Amino acid sequence: MRVRGRISAAVLSGATFASCGGSGTAMTELPFQTAPDKALETAIQKASSSYTRATVEAGGESGRARYVYSRVDLNGDGKDEVLVYLLGSVFCGSGGCNLQLFTPAQGGYDLVDEFPISRTPVIVSPQVTEGWHDLFKLESGGGAPASYVRYAFDGRHYVERGRTDAATAPTGTRALAGEVTFNAGIPLEPGEGRAADSGPAAPAPSATGFSTVCGVTVGGQDHRYRCTVEGAQAGGPGSTVLSFPDNTVTINWLGGGKATATFTGMVPMSVTISTADGVTRFPFEDKVYFYASDRATAAAQLDSLH
Repeated sequence: MRVRGRISAAVLSGATFASCGGSGTAMTELPFQTAPDKALETAIQKASSSYTRATVEAGGESGRARYVYSRVDLNGDGKDEVLVYLLGSVFCGSGGCNLQLFTPAQGGYDLVDEFPISRTPVIVSPQVTEGWHDLFKLESGGGAPASYVRYAFDGRHYVERGRTDAATAPTGTRALAGEVTFNAGIPLEPGEGRAADSGPAAPAPSATGFSTVCGVTVGGQDHRYRCTVEGAQAGGPGSTVLSFPDNTVTINWLGGGKATATFTGMVPMSVTISTADGVTRFPFEDKVYFYASDRATAAAQLDSLH
């Protein structure tokens, strides 16, 4: 179902206009905000399972993160959603930083979506799908040409619906506009950490898949979660789909320890993968992702989480 939506009045009243893109078309700008919001910070901590005190201690000052945000009503209910851009070594790589989208909830915010390795600004399109405004993000990396990626709401989440050349920016409201730098961001306190079986749950495995333990190594510290594995065994042939609680990685095996890894909302990236003692690992950006790829190893690691 497609219904009409609107950009919040707060966007229009606080907006400026600037020429952007190769066409010189005037676009509404919604500058990023830097006023601390404790309820928002609590939601960010809850959604950012890798950002814990242990991570910060392992990375020192470089492990600390900051954030900026923009508010915009994406679903026409008169309440502003919040686009949060996270800054710091835990959240950023050469292709950009994590972007989170929250919607107001009782006493705080609920996470709608997370977009890894994003760049600013984010363009809020006048086009509406399933009651929510489409979003455009500029993406590049992995040897692929830069492009604007259109995301449309499918009733639960935003999903990719096409790419256009980066030479011409789509029309709409530029949220998180301005020169976003780490020093301009709001300091974000790390969370206390949580058990691997708490927080968002990975989808249940199919009859051919299995539950396992997966995670990411940041600053020498492992962060482990429950996840599921579907598809080919480690090494292939074929593809393996690894479902983290808040992301999905598709590994396309090429042989000889080579593969491509595609994170949700990103272009495929070439990676080198190794498997030892039933655990498969691959570096990506400045992190190392891993999962227990052997059923027996997975069962043992799952038992250790209790």
